[in-house]
Amino acid sequence: MKSNHSQRSTKVWDDFWRNHEASEWDSISQLVFNVLLKEIFDFKNKKILEAGSGSGRISLKVAEKGAKVFLLDYSESAVTLSKRNSSKKKIKSEIVRASIFNIPFKENVFDIVWNAGVLEHFSEEKQIKALEEMRAVCKKKGKIITMNPYVRAYFYRLGKWYAKRTGKWEVGYEKPIKTLGKKLEDLDIKIKNEYNTGFMESVDFLGYIPYTTYLTPIIRKLKKIFTSLGVGGYLLITVGEKK
Repeated sequence: MKSNHSQRSTKVWDDFWRNHEASEWDSISQLVFNVLLKEIFDFKNKKILEAGSGSGRISLKVAEKGAKVFLLDYSESAVTLSKRNSSKKKIKSEIVRASIFNIPFKENVFDIVWNAGVLEHFSEEKQIKALEEMRAVCKKKGKIITMNPYVRAYFYRLGKWYAKRTGKWEVGYEKPIKTLGKKLEDLDIKIKNEYNTGFMESVDFLGYIPYTTYLTPIIRKLKKIFTSLGVGGYLLITVGEKK
């Protein structure tokens, strides 16, 4: 039987994907796709699992580059939406409804296991469990890539704070992450790279706050100053290799 917390979490995401069925390719989608391009280089014939796939639109873009994609999500609405998107684009993909804490694939089968915007919704204990599962299904020398809101993305955090305060935040619990380095090392995953990206995507979260849109061009001009002061981009990118 699911816990009350698990039931609430599932409802949050079922409602979210029901309300965002018509979601278009946006700047964050492009940001995530650009990271995959950078870290994977060549998609052709690679078996790639997105563990926590949402609408699936990024994985379907990856499939267009020649990868064999597999999508996993525990939200029924997300799986339904992914299947619909896959059918519209006439892209072959395997889409399963399952938990990231119990990934139903054999061990050592995927070249890449990745997700974006997933781990930050769970406690540290559950993050480790999810990473264990991702590691198990990844091939030796395969890559594990995860992208999560960054703790030093201060513009994102300000916008999120206001959205939660005013009842506009739709995705429930979400805690930005400082680093996943030690967690991966403890799981015998070699850290290849960890960095942040998406400065302007972080700034976009100020859109939750009234009368702040005029700040965007000013912040853009002052980006170098902000970054020199330690203000980070929206996403923390953590890249590991299974030993």
